[in-house]
Amino acid sequence: MNKIKLWQPVYKVKFKEHDFLKPLLLPLLPKTKKLIKNNDRISSLDWEDASDLNREWVKTFVPFWMDNIKEVTDDIGCAKINLEQIWFQQYLKDGYHGWHIHTGHYTGVYYLELDKTSPVTELRDPYTKRIKRMNVKEGDMIVFPSYIYHRAPLNKSVKKKTIISWNFLTE
Repeated sequence: MNKIKLWQPVYKVKFKEHDFLKPLLLPLLPKTKKLIKNNDRISSLDWEDASDLNREWVKTFVPFWMDNIKEVTDDIGCAKINLEQIWFQQYLKDGYHGWHIHTGHYTGVYYLELDKTSPVTELRDPYTKRIKRMNVKEGDMIVFPSYIYHRAPLNKSVKKKTIISWNFLTE
């Protein structure tokens, strides 16, 4: 078997309105149940409602997201995007999310709450299998092809980590 390298970028963008959005969004995130299974220990998430784009926090967030994602979609070269799913996840101490992939063409993570001691998303290069730890801070977002395996490593911090994630299709 031969492998042919075809590089795909991972985009990192500083969310312009982060300082405004953080105190606005955090109170809007619903109190939800935990997800604890083999590869996951997530303190709070609304994944079950990810396709419902009419949730209050989503309607507040998406206009800002559309403005910030434009630089990425322009570089990809797509005329239109279709946001299929959007959800939040929160991790307390000892929380994690195991290796997984997403549906859609692209997925992304916005770091709404991220202490300097909290772990960041790791991606696994599909060609080399090497793990790449994203160099991000609170207020950053990353966007990458949905087929790339990624995870949220074990949170050893006592600080809560909150992310917003999404899947979208391109046209």
